[in-house]
Amino acid sequence: MRRSKKQGRRPGRRAGLRNLAAKRAGRYKEGVQQGYEYGLKAGLASYDELFDGTSIILPICNERTAVLECMEAIAEMTDLPYEMIVVDNGSQDGIAHDLKRLEGQVRYRLLNENAGFGGAVNRGLMMAKGTTILIMSCRMRPTEQWLEHLLACLKQDESIGLVGPVSGGLAGEQQVLLDYADPEQMHEAARMHNEAESGRMDIVSALSEHCLLMRKETLSRVGYFDEGLPDAGMQMADYCLRVKLQGYSLACAKDAYMEGKTMDAANGADAVGSEGSAVAAIQLDPAVLSNLSVETAAQPVIGKGKWDDPNEAFLASTAALSSHPPSRAKGTYGECRFYPEKVAVQGLGGTIYWIEEGIRRPIEGEWRKPVVRLSQLDLWRWPIGRPIQSDAAIRGGSVQHASDGSLYYIENGSRRPIINAYALAAWCLQEGEPDLTEQELAQMRIGDPIIAPVQLRQSL
Repeated sequence: MRRSKKQGRRPGRRAGLRNLAAKRAGRYKEGVQQGYEYGLKAGLASYDELFDGTSIILPICNERTAVLECMEAIAEMTDLPYEMIVVDNGSQDGIAHDLKRLEGQVRYRLLNENAGFGGAVNRGLMMAKGTTILIMSCRMRPTEQWLEHLLACLKQDESIGLVGPVSGGLAGEQQVLLDYADPEQMHEAARMHNEAESGRMDIVSALSEHCLLMRKETLSRVGYFDEGLPDAGMQMADYCLRVKLQGYSLACAKDAYMEGKTMDAANGADAVGSEGSAVAAIQLDPAVLSNLSVETAAQPVIGKGKWDDPNEAFLASTAALSSHPPSRAKGTYGECRFYPEKVAVQGLGGTIYWIEEGIRRPIEGEWRKPVVRLSQLDLWRWPIGRPIQSDAAIRGGSVQHASDGSLYYIENGSRRPIINAYALAAWCLQEGEPDLTEQELAQMRIGDPIIAPVQLRQSL
């Protein structure tokens, strides 16, 4: 006797179809989440792993045509290993679609709003995995062996911290004007120029932000660009000065010619979200440093600019500092050498640390005193120590005025020049009644100066 075949249940009703679609969507979302968690763990595990190549960072904003042309030119003219990192400052020109189409060939970050030049560059620096890093405007066009020549210049001397090319589109010591009428003639003129200048480099006082090569080591020492400064020119000038404070020099590779139209023809402004891009010459003298004066809405308490009206003691010490790179000893590596001790600091996490004797100690218990926000790169320069109870973390050091108007932070038996009122306010240091005589102050040894920390407005 044949059994009658049971009728299978089919989702003939709309409700059944909706339930089936919901289950499939749920499984898809679960798979995406698992993939994200797996990728996150793999990324964290390989965070410190670098590849022997160059990370090329393009900060962009509403320049789709220029971006695509620049990436194509880089691919055509670059034989050495590199990774492309594009950070988009909230463009509305459809570049996001192109970047998604190029996924796997280009690493990218799409920002919801314009973070400015420094904000975009800092995101790229956080993503960079190369042993060398190159920041580049999408309006620059490379020529034959451009990266080889820049790298050769960087490797000529360990004391070179930053390297830039020459171009008709750059100013100052980087400007070289060649005579050509079209792209084909440009490449031939560049080849002849580079051959004539083969291996030549000049130590310069400033470099443009439109093309800048550095080692990963330089980033580790100097840190990120200061987003508290209002435009690309000031941020670059600040970075050059901080590079010099680490004992590095700036070099221009005379045999690395690049075509470049680095200013917006409509208004002369830098197109990556800044208010201007004049590159200030960086020299350690009051007249030039005062050009970096800035007041920002984010820091209304600071009446003077980051490098404005510098302490005379700071100026006197910079020449020695710039000729002697700091060691890797605890508490002296990178910019933390120029930060005060016996202060509370905090990175991205909720943990507040107490800085003392070259280490950072997690503060346990309630902390109601001032806390200075630092980047993770700044924070990691101090090795971590044992926790300290909040009532045992006593803010130390006193601010003393000298007869010439200079400010000093008295710390561990030394007097450390505080560059200006900007740095004083940035570290929440308090001016009190002087407890040292002028003679006692003069007899103390002079320690490293204190400068303001870099401001970051976002994380990766």
